[in-house]
Amino acid sequence: MGWYVEAFERDGDGLLAEYPLPGFTEADAVRLVGDHPDMTACFPLDAGQLAVLAGRLGTVLEPEAAAYFLSVYAD
Repeated sequence: MGWYVEAFERDGDGLLAEYPLPGFTEADAVRLVGDHPDMTACFPLDAGQLAVLAGRLGTVLEPEAAAYFLSVYAD
């Protein structure tokens, strides 16, 4: 299972970027987005959540430039 931050166009549905989150776990996801019955879904991320993930990624994530989501994919 691999966790990613995905950036999509705000005025469309095109994928702009995908950032893998090495070492990110389901427990990390629960701390970030809360406990959900289906942790295999996509979760929209707000500016505060993006700030946490940007620090972990060592990059700048601009919430006004794109719509960001936390996603998980089977390896």
